[in-house]
Amino acid sequence: MWGDMIAEYTQTKLTYPKDILSVLSEVASIMRAFSPGRYIAGLWELDLHYQLSWTSILDEADCYRPETYTAPSFTWASRIGPVMFPWQIIITKVCSIAYIFCTPKGSDPFGQVSNGFLKLEGKMICGIIGKREGHSGIYFFPQLKDENGNAIAGQNKCHPDCKLIDGKTKFLPPECGFGDEACGIINFDTTAAKEEMLGEKLCCFGLYWKTGLEDSDCSGVLGIVLEMVAEENSYRRVGVGGFPSVCFENVPEVGITII
Repeated sequence: MWGDMIAEYTQTKLTYPKDILSVLSEVASIMRAFSPGRYIAGLWELDLHYQLSWTSILDEADCYRPETYTAPSFTWASRIGPVMFPWQIIITKVCSIAYIFCTPKGSDPFGQVSNGFLKLEGKMICGIIGKREGHSGIYFFPQLKDENGNAIAGQNKCHPDCKLIDGKTKFLPPECGFGDEACGIINFDTTAAKEEMLGEKLCCFGLYWKTGLEDSDCSGVLGIVLEMVAEENSYRRVGVGGFPSVCFENVPEVGITII
């Protein structure tokens, strides 16, 4: 229900981006009666794994992060533009939420926030963002390592230097050593990132295993795509992606902070 309301709400145009949470405050206060846990800048604690997988709808409108801070990057309220949440599929959590912190900017616990962060413990992979010849999507080509941090045989083909195609900002990694099924499909949070992040080395942190129909592409691990910031083990969310489970096999667990 909350996801549907947010999807509809983000289709509207705000006069002032800084009000993205304030406008929703009264609705959020009513939702508290359903005991969804703590309210974290547009998300609810009880269903947080699922709600963290919100997705910007880039083909419907320009999605962007405003100059004025509105919310931590892990919430949809950190950017402006339409979002959607995955269908209520069966999920199995593959990470744990260690700590959540969010500071209201004023007296309204459902209004504007001044800062916040989220600590997660689970599996994270690193890789490079690129395009594949004959495909329109954006792909994440993982650098796979074993539990000792050593490169898995053949993975050097998964994490290559990108090649500029026809002088344009398109990057085509060589064929993945594990086959096409080892690549993740990415959706960025902002319109600008869709081009700016091509060729960049980013990370993906697994949120949950999702189960879909046998003949669909709904099964696999859904994770959030992150870029590292200056602080040690701190990251900023830049997108979301779907990955086959092979990408997270033999990967040690880590603790990270998302701001």
